[in-house]
Amino acid sequence: MNIVSFLSSKKGGLLIVLLLAAAIPLTVIMSQKQQETRQYAAPVPGSTPPCFVPPQILAQLGLPKFPSRGYGDVDGDGMITSVDALKILRFVSGVESFSGQQIELADVNGAPNVLSSKSDVSSVDALMILRYVARLPLPDGRISFTVCPKITPTPALIPPWSATPKPTNYYPTPTKYPYPTPSPVYR
Repeated sequence: MNIVSFLSSKKGGLLIVLLLAAAIPLTVIMSQKQQETRQYAAPVPGSTPPCFVPPQILAQLGLPKFPSRGYGDVDGDGMITSVDALKILRFVSGVESFSGQQIELADVNGAPNVLSSKSDVSSVDALMILRYVARLPLPDGRISFTVCPKITPTPALIPPWSATPKPTNYYPTPTKYPYPTPSPVYR
C-alpha cells in the first residue's frame, strides 16, 4: 500500500483530520507566545520626564525661568531613553562634554533644588535613567528620579468631602436571633 492509497482510505482521512485538529490549537498557542515575546522585547519608545528643572536652578544657569526640559532628557529630544544614559556614560568617561543645563539634567540622583556640578554626574545617573525607562521603581515605590520631589497632597487639593471621613459601622450590633424568626403556621 502506497501513501496515496493510504491517505485516500478512511484511516488516512481520519489521520489527516486528527493532525489538523491538533495543529490548530498549537498554532494559536505559538502565535500567542510570539506576540508576548514581541511585546516584552520591543524597545520602549521613550518616556516623558517625571519632573522638570525648578525655575531657581534655571535662573542660576542663566536660562529662562520656565521648565523647558525635564530631568533625564540629556539629548533634548523631549523623551527619556537609553540614548540619554549612553550620553551620560560618554560624559563620565570624558568622551563627550556637557553644557551647564545638560549637567543639571543628567544629575538625576542629586538633591532637589540644588545646582549640580560636573562631579555630581556619575554612572549611577545612567543606571537610574535605564531603571526609569524599564519602569523599575525606586525603593520608596515611585517610578521617578531621586531629584524629583515626592508629591504630597496639600489641603487645597483634598476635596472637602474627603477631609473628614465619617465613621462606618462595619460590625453591626448583634441581634438576639441571627436569623429571622419563623412566622406562625395556621392550619
